[in-house]
Amino acid sequence: MMKTVFGVKCVVPNNYLVWEATRPLADCSICSNLSSVIVLPNVTREEFKKYAYSYQPIIVKGAALHWPARKSFNYYFFKEIFNRIEGAHESVEEECQFLKFKTDFASLREVFKMPPGRVKNSKGYKPWYIGWSNCHPEVLKEMRLHYSKPHFLPLNAEHSHVDFIFMGYQQGAFMHLDYITRLMWQAQLRGHKTWR
Repeated sequence: MMKTVFGVKCVVPNNYLVWEATRPLADCSICSNLSSVIVLPNVTREEFKKYAYSYQPIIVKGAALHWPARKSFNYYFFKEIFNRIEGAHESVEEECQFLKFKTDFASLREVFKMPPGRVKNSKGYKPWYIGWSNCHPEVLKEMRLHYSKPHFLPLNAEHSHVDFIFMGYQQGAFMHLDYITRLMWQAQLRGHKTWR
């Protein structure tokens, strides 16, 4: 609902379908000849330089082994932060993006009201997989105490003011093409992911 003309950035709420329908067409030819991903052991910045802007998917193994996030980031960590920091939920709803994928959740606030059995994907509960972008500076500051920009990225690679979090079980995201106009990195802390 629109509170004031100046209080809302968009008449249509920030939602994935609107975002997908209005983004520029992708040039799929840049990856049409790709048949595999490059897999590298934990590399130096110098070694990574030749791959950095190649458009080819790259997996760097072992680069996050020292991050505290490997142990601290979980459902309860994010629930505590978002419920404690004033305006955190509203920031996701109004400025950022909540990705419900194939779940029945309408917001991050609903996700953090899940019963413990569903959180753990116990038998008899619906599986879930969600994602969201974080735009709240206090949340971002607290999250970044647990990880850093990967050491192998070029010095001039920007570290966005928006970080995405994805978590859950099974299902995952549907086949999609991320619309990212700059060098992008993802860190997988647990589980496994399939790229096709």
